[in-house]
Amino acid sequence: MDRYRSWCVPLGSSLVLFLSQPVLANPVALPAPIAALLKAAPIAAPTSSLSPDQRGLTVPSLWWAVTQFGSGTVEQWLAYPLSPQGGRVDLMVRSDQWGSFGYFDRYAFVNHLGTAASDFGYNLLVFDRRQNLLAAYTCNFAQVSPTFIRDTRDAQGNPIPDFVRYRSSPALRCEVWLNPNFPTTAL
Repeated sequence: MDRYRSWCVPLGSSLVLFLSQPVLANPVALPAPIAALLKAAPIAAPTSSLSPDQRGLTVPSLWWAVTQFGSGTVEQWLAYPLSPQGGRVDLMVRSDQWGSFGYFDRYAFVNHLGTAASDFGYNLLVFDRRQNLLAAYTCNFAQVSPTFIRDTRDAQGNPIPDFVRYRSSPALRCEVWLNPNFPTTAL
């Protein structure tokens, strides 16, 4: 599969990816924050979108964001607990839906769900069923001191981080990355 040369242009606290000519190198080089997320060993078992905790709030709570923006595209997600670099959400999408999205649709999808995940201190990785990394939304959580939602705990009794106030802060730099190896037409 051809690799495309990509150009990143800053847009607020995120990046937009523009594609130009094909380059015959494979695989695509991953940005350092994404490579670090993929190499990090999970510190605990993940939470699944298919099995919310019945005892209390499941964090991150992405059901509403998926219903608003990703229903029909998102198959499921797994959330790995917080670490100093932030937690990690692996979002599985339907390949046919992803393939039908244009680049701006993909950007909007990842930005919307990534923002929802980052509100709870999580990075987002988007995969297809074959475990191909399609996109990512990463934030530099280690650069900010989290505050916690007052008088609220998750199902395990842990305080829930609140990163919403950092959305417009230059301290919490978030980026959208789209894998240039995946075309925008359904295969």
